[in-house]
Amino acid sequence: MWDVVDFGKYRGKGKTLPQIVFEDPDWFFWALEEGAFKGDLATQAQEVGRKAQNIKIPGNEKGELVAEYLIHAPTGKFSDLEVVPKAQPPHEGGSRTFRKDRIDLSFVHSIKGYDKSGGRLLVGSVKHIVFGAVRARLTRQRCEEFFDDPKNFL
Repeated sequence: MWDVVDFGKYRGKGKTLPQIVFEDPDWFFWALEEGAFKGDLATQAQEVGRKAQNIKIPGNEKGELVAEYLIHAPTGKFSDLEVVPKAQPPHEGGSRTFRKDRIDLSFVHSIKGYDKSGGRLLVGSVKHIVFGAVRARLTRQRCEEFFDDPKNFL
């Protein structure tokens, strides 16, 4: 059972932490870092934060895939997330890349602080990779079920 966040930009919107982290990971990780969540919500936020940084790459049972995060060279901002074979050489070109054995929704926040457009790009990529479509509808039920299932996380 997830509590509704009823403060800040989410006051009166009826959203739970699993919805918020998929919708606006940058705000979620900022609020977590600032200690904005109190009481039971703080406990839930810690759980969501830990899980959101450790999402299993679908179809990676043998550990042969990695999440490759691309950083736009001129701006230093996040530009893309792809799942690639671990054996594949890293992306070549002007963009820096980082590889992880997991999908990490805190990645954009960790490299640039506040980056609203990078957060949207990350969410679109994650929706495509995890839910099968960039335009996948992430309802409250779908988000909460995802975070309730331990098989989705490392």
